[in-house]
Formats: sequence, structure tokens, C-alpha cells
Amino acid sequence: EILAEMEHDRWVAERLWEGWQMGPRDPEKKITPYLVAWDQLEEEIKEYDRDAVRGIPGTLAEVGLEIYRHHSK
Repeated sequence: EILAEMEHDRWVAERLWEGWQMGPRDPEKKITPYLVAWDQLEEEIKEYDRDAVRGIPGTLAEVGLEIYRHHSK
């Protein structure tokens, strides 16, 4: 969940950098209603960010990398 929230923050920053504005969804005019904080998103929209995070292990595997838990001594 933390990574999904971070992904949303990254997405918002990217859109703002590219000149997107808040408002009713119109991709051609670079307008989206989702330039809000994570806690203001509907669960349905949060799921897009969760899906992106869930896909990280598979994406890494495609290039021969993997994620594993590091165990401290």
C-alpha cells in the first residue's frame, strides 16, 4: 500500500511537470480529476496504482532481476 501511494505521488508529479490540470477528465486537453492526495482517491482509482506495484516483480523478472527479502543477522 505504501508503494502504491508513492506511485500515485510520482504520477501526480509527472502530470504536473507535463502541464496537466485538475478538472473533468479530458486527456487531449491534459485535464484529470486525479491530481489529488492518495486519501482523496476512490478505491477504484487507487487500484490502478496497486496494480502497477503488483507488476514490479514480473517486470524485473523479464530482465533477469528479482526482489527478495534481506534478512538481518
